[in-house]
Amino acid sequence: MKSYIRVVVLGATALSAFTTYAQSELLVRTRSGSLSFLSKATLQATWQESIPQLNIIKVKYAGMNQEAAIKLLKSDSDVVYAEPVVRRYYHHVPNDPQVTHPGQYGLKQVKAIQAWDAFLGSSNMVIAVLDSGFRETHEDLRPIISRKIDIGTGSSDVTDNVGHGTHVGGTAAGATNNGKGVASVAYKAKLMAIKLGDVPFSDLSAKAIVFAADNGAKIISMSYGGPGSQAEGDAVTYAWSKGLVLFASAGNNNSSSIGFPAMFPEVIVVGATNSSDQKADFSNFGPDVDVAGPGDSVWSSSVTGDTKYEFKSGTSMACPYVASVAGLVWGRNPSITNQRLKDILYTTSDNVGNWVVKGRVNANRAVLAVAPFETFA
Repeated sequence: MKSYIRVVVLGATALSAFTTYAQSELLVRTRSGSLSFLSKATLQATWQESIPQLNIIKVKYAGMNQEAAIKLLKSDSDVVYAEPVVRRYYHHVPNDPQVTHPGQYGLKQVKAIQAWDAFLGSSNMVIAVLDSGFRETHEDLRPIISRKIDIGTGSSDVTDNVGHGTHVGGTAAGATNNGKGVASVAYKAKLMAIKLGDVPFSDLSAKAIVFAADNGAKIISMSYGGPGSQAEGDAVTYAWSKGLVLFASAGNNNSSSIGFPAMFPEVIVVGATNSSDQKADFSNFGPDVDVAGPGDSVWSSSVTGDTKYEFKSGTSMACPYVASVAGLVWGRNPSITNQRLKDILYTTSDNVGNWVVKGRVNANRAVLAVAPFETFA
């Protein structure tokens, strides 16, 4: 098993904010085609393999860090250059036929396609979407629903009479690379479909949050809001204490007034960007909006048919988009805490203006930031 380390690359010529290098390995080009005895001894180097046509040797070294090893080798007059062994990523685009639809602009905006080159998601990641219901027979929802419940009745009938939840669910975790419809950032994640009903109330929200926390969800997406509720706040605290991450939409009033559950301290508040990566004209804004995601004219699954898709706009769309990014990132290293995941999403977001505190989420930077915890074959 080969282990890799993550190093930040600075400068205008960098291909990415992060690059992965093989740990304690270097490629060394020499004039003689071999490594001097002194360099070999000092580095405690072992010969790994070579490209004789180019006089390039790959060596494994010990006893010093990468920077020192390269500096030592460059002091050897026989060495032309020494460089890290840099990991390459396959350029992956899923086969969903509508992945290039203009309404899927968000995949490019949050750098999902680049992120997929590093990681294609985890089927063990469960995103709970609390919403109006779901067209569970939809081609992009049927394969990924891991559990479903009408939280008000306790039944498994999650029929969507509103159309909101079907669209949100497809954005959060719609089946990807299945040769049908659209793609979601989380790629392989599963959907816990929790129906709140045609009109959601705080008691149902609280009950649904607790249900998600007790039944295997890792992420909760809540595209709704209103006045405060202590019961709902207690449920949020309960879910956070059990290790979940919670997202809520900021609201669509183009104001700085944010409701609940977004305003509970554990919840990540999500505003909406448009296809120009600017604040959507309807999105709430200000010091309580933590991050942003694509939310204007998002193309996703429609309640009108099993193969139908439609545009919807709102922070209701941005919330599951960000939750989907979180699902991709956390799936790569499920051992990190909910606080660590939150920190990663915050520190890797792109600045899109002072209307949002941390910025618009960047799936590629976030996935790469979590990679130091992982090894690659």
